[in-house]
Parts: sequence; structure tokens; C-alpha cells
Amino acid sequence: MQMDEKGRMRMSKMNTANAIMTTSTGSGMRRVAGKRHARHVGWAGLAIAGLLLAGCSSLGSAAQQDRSFVLSSDVKSDIQAAELPMVEGEQTLLSEAIRFSNLLSVQGDGTLLFNRDHGLYRANMETLGKEEAEQLLDIPVIEVSQNGKKALYEQGETSYMLDIATGKQTKLLEYSGGMRGIADTEGNYVSFQQAGAVLQLVNTDTGNVQTIPLEDHFTVSNFSNGPAKYVDGYLYLDISGEDTPRGIYKIAADGQSAEPLLLLPNAKTDSLAQFDLLADGRLLFDGVYDKEPGIFVYSPVTKTVSLLVAGNGTGAETRTPFYSLSPDQSKLLFHIYEQAGGADHIFQAELKEDRIENSRPILRHPQLYAGIMLLTHWSDDSASFYVKLTPWSEENQSGNVESIVSYQF
Repeated sequence: MQMDEKGRMRMSKMNTANAIMTTSTGSGMRRVAGKRHARHVGWAGLAIAGLLLAGCSSLGSAAQQDRSFVLSSDVKSDIQAAELPMVEGEQTLLSEAIRFSNLLSVQGDGTLLFNRDHGLYRANMETLGKEEAEQLLDIPVIEVSQNGKKALYEQGETSYMLDIATGKQTKLLEYSGGMRGIADTEGNYVSFQQAGAVLQLVNTDTGNVQTIPLEDHFTVSNFSNGPAKYVDGYLYLDISGEDTPRGIYKIAADGQSAEPLLLLPNAKTDSLAQFDLLADGRLLFDGVYDKEPGIFVYSPVTKTVSLLVAGNGTGAETRTPFYSLSPDQSKLLFHIYEQAGGADHIFQAELKEDRIENSRPILRHPQLYAGIMLLTHWSDDSASFYVKLTPWSEENQSGNVESIVSYQF
């Protein structure tokens, strides 16, 4: 890292125009080949880890609401001095204690989908605790699709999909107890990690199962991979192994091909936390890339990595910001800290190609229990988002949601 003539940090080997400087690392849940259980490499740490901000100084237009900005070296004074208007939200207090990880969906009409000990329930946030919640299923579910229409659950070693609107329950398959999850935003595909580094992709509408032995493409000794994402006939996974460089790999759902989409330059220092495939083929991700922590966009056409929100620190002190991406992929929230263990801040922004624009704060010093990617739900049209306000305190060490704050973007 070098300083330019104006005293701003300049990254080598990356496009950092209009980047935002801040910071934690992690790599999500990853499955180790040959074992029948998933090990958490990063989600638990991601949920409560600090994010370290490097600073903030304005660039761009004079119109305050339109300006883009870059974080500078003195973030605390900049945040306190900046006259960026705070985006106001509408807060609804919850009268029932629900842990953030059990509140699975917040919808535009106020509908909540959540797990209790004995099943999946539906209620309206305004009437929760005043009216009886509707029980949809007699066992808790694993996951609800991003659009809130389908829920994945299991009984014994058999997995099922629940259509929440109709109540239809569809048997998917039996699996060996490995990692599994909804692989797309609509809940039309579920991926399963079977024993022996075998992936299976199930179409939840047709029941069609595609089996992909990863050993056909990789040496699976000391091999691990993260959750799969399915887009247009391909699975995307965070993979690493003894003979496999760490990176995001693109694998055909029919198992006929596998190739790296993005490889991390430094195996010892680099890591991935979360990633999303954008509609134009670019890759949005956070973690540590080329020894630099942050949120990045990679273009497979130009082979360039652009820094959106930068972090700092090294080794155990490394921090990266977290993000939550809107369904239409034009907006995001990013979650940063002033300093290690210090106050956190959450901003909303627009994603424009390789830069962030129109950043505005939505929460200052919320001291949240988890990262924003675990606490946000978006409306289907991306015009609204809902933050599960889960402040960390001596009284709330279980991560219960105190209120839901609704925002219009």
C-alpha cells in the first residue's frame, strides 16, 4: 500500500477508485471431504466479529445527497463531523423474544416467518404477541428462500421443501448429514454435500437430481468447500485443497466442466467471507484479497478486481466490512467499525459497476450482535429493507431481536 500525492491510500494491483476504506474476515461454513459433519470456519465469527474502519473523506458532487466518498485515515472525526443526513427508518418493537437466526423472513406487508422450538410460525410484526401466531410446520426449518416463498427442512436424514403459500411439502432426497442449503434466491434449487466430496443439486419443482463428483475435477485430499450458489446452469463454490488454489470455482450442474472464476493471489493471507454472482457476470465478494481486506467486485471480462469498501489490519487483527445485497443487485448495505471493538456504523449505497455511490448512514453506533448480512431482509422490488435490530448488551447475550426497523431506499 502506498500514499498518493494527496495523502490518500493507494492500493497496488487493484482498482480502488471511489473505494470506501474500512474492515474482519471469515469464510463461511465449509465442508471437509470425507466427514459427515459441517465445520464452521467463519459464520459464527462473521456474526459477531468487529469491523475496523480506516476513515472517510468526501469526493464527488457538492450536492450532499448525491456524493460518493472515500474513507480517509481519521474516520471518527470524519463520521462525527460529516453532515451526511441520516436515513430515518420506522421502528417496530417485538413483544416476543426471537433470536435473530430464528427470524427467517421479514416481508413487505409486515409478515414474519420464524422458528420456535416446535415448528415454523407466521405472524405480523404489528400483532406479534397480541394475536396467536399461525403454525405452518410442526418442526423448525433450516432455511427460508430469499423471497420468503419456500422453506427447507428435514426429518431424520430426509430433506423436504415446504411451499409456504400452498402448504405443499415435497420430498427432496436423503443425504449423508453434510452441508445443505437453498442455492438460489427463489428456492427452486437446493444443494447437498454428500460423503466423498459429492455434490447433488435438486430442482425443487421437478424433483430432478444432478450428481457432481468433485473428485472428477479436483484432488479431494485435504479438500474443503463452502456453500454452493446456483446461477444459470452453474454452481459456484468457494473451494480450497492440497492441490487446489483457494478461490471461487464455476462448476457445470451436469458435472461436465469446472474452472476457477477467481483465485486468491496469496494462499497464506487471503480469505473469502461471502460472495454473490451479479447478473452481468461480475463477482461481488468480501474477505482479504492480495493481502488487503475489504469488499470487492471482480470482472471476468477485464480480469480486474475493484475495491469498493476497504479494510485494514493484518493477521489476527484483520477486519473486513460486511455487506447485504438487494435482490435487484443495484443497492447494498455495508457494516463497518470505527476501530477494533469500537462503535459500528451501517450505510446504504448504490452499486454502480466498480464503485459505490450515494452512501448515507442508516445506523450509528448500534453495537449489533451480528453482521448486517445476517440481520437484513429486502423487499422483492428492492425498494425497502428491514433490519433486525439486535444490540449486544449484558441483558441481551442471546442475540434476540429487540425491534425491526423498516427503511425505504
